[in-house]
Amino acid sequence: MILWDWTFYSTEFDSIGHSYFQNPRFTFPENIGGNYPVILEVMDANGCVSTMTQVVEIQDLFNLYIPTTFTPNNDGTNDAFFVQGTDIDPGRFEFEIYNRWGQIMWRTTDPNDAWYGQVGENGEHYVPNGPYSYRIEVHSLEDESLRKEVFGVVTIIR
Repeated sequence: MILWDWTFYSTEFDSIGHSYFQNPRFTFPENIGGNYPVILEVMDANGCVSTMTQVVEIQDLFNLYIPTTFTPNNDGTNDAFFVQGTDIDPGRFEFEIYNRWGQIMWRTTDPNDAWYGQVGENGEHYVPNGPYSYRIEVHSLEDESLRKEVFGVVTIIR
């Protein structure tokens, strides 16, 4: 009888899965790229054991999540318009908001910034309810040749 013992690791000593099947199916964590060591230990019918280690490289997904509406009314829910994603290069990020006449209302190069409906950085004035166009440009950290430029519309409802 042959025995298979698979161990899946997130780091050298942190097991995230185990299987005794000959051909197991395993799902690595989603949206967490990295190098995952996989160890297979096989024991044959004579009790001889052989061990093999292989590192599986999982690349981050290059994704961007953008809401379509937000409500900047200070109620603590959906008060800001911001984007989230995975595998985004923070050094190559552009985010611009335009009014219906094409004037820039707000812009940032910081992926952690959010728009609260203010005009400019000072926020002395706030835009009225309605649709506002945006342009977002992001680049991948994993693959420098990957770039996304997204144009869309977000609606403010207070």
